Amino acid sequence: ITYGATPALLANTISGLVNGDTLAYSVSNSGTSSYRTSSSTAGKQNVGTYEITTDISSALSGIGYGFNAVNGSLVVAKKQLTLTGGITASSKIYDGTVTSSLSAASPTFANLETNSVTSDVVNVSATGTFADKNVGASKLVTISSASISGTDAGNYNLVNSQNTTIANITAKAMSVSAVANSATQFNGAGLFRVNVHDTAA
Repeated sequence: ITYGATPALLANTISGLVNGDTLAYSVSNSGTSSYRTSSSTAGKQNVGTYEITTDISSALSGIGYGFNAVNGSLVVAKKQLTLTGGITASSKIYDGTVTSSLSAASPTFANLETNSVTSDVVNVSATGTFADKNVGASKLVTISSASISGTDAGNYNLVNSQNTTIANITAKAMSVSAVANSATQFNGAGLFRVNVHDTAA
């Protein structure tokens, strides 16, 4: 089954009848089966392979058949989880690079498993890249390398449908100071040297 589906154990099957005996005539109780439960935050069976244990202590045959139990397996496969939004990019001051800092504090999903009380815990991280390094407003940021983590992330394969977001690159402040050229005597046309300073320096 796929994660999120409820496992439903079928009745034990019986084989090995002889002499044309029918199941209805030969066996009145085929026993029970069970598996180890492992629940996610939303109360679903976690992804994995679980042994189905066959209990034949209650199996009954009115005509003398004995029983041997053969265990089975329950396989829970990962579910495709679609990320629909919630990734934002932070605006930044011009730094000469296209690197963008992303946040996914409140991701939205199309098909995250929930119950009446809570939902699965899945966190998102990703890498962002501005279209170019230049100053501008509402610049396109491409989202890549999205991945998931958190308590229930192992139950999902992520499909990211949010490929872009926007953010600003603002101009970097510079300081300008005028310094007199001490090597030049004042002659009525004083010479000055202008120094430009990066305010972050």
